[in-house]
Amino acid sequence: MQGLNAIPTLVLNRARLRPSREADAPSLYAYYKQEAVNKYLDGYGPASVEDAARIIRVWDIMFEEGRLFRMGIAEKESDALIGTIFLG
Repeated sequence: MQGLNAIPTLVLNRARLRPSREADAPSLYAYYKQEAVNKYLDGYGPASVEDAARIIRVWDIMFEEGRLFRMGIAEKESDALIGTIFLG
């Protein structure tokens, strides 16, 4: 992203928007496997926890290239990943 060197963390009332990290891979995989989430996807989401980690690495590369801005949505207190948001 032009003029942005790092994804910021934004703290809200009950959640925080922050960069996704490879440690989030199990949570990301579980999130995408929820039927309520998966029915709205145009794809299938990650096929495994390892695939989720790979996807997070790809998001990081695409951010560095200025092609994608995707943030993790985490619970404010536990910092557990509960979703993602695409901006851009």
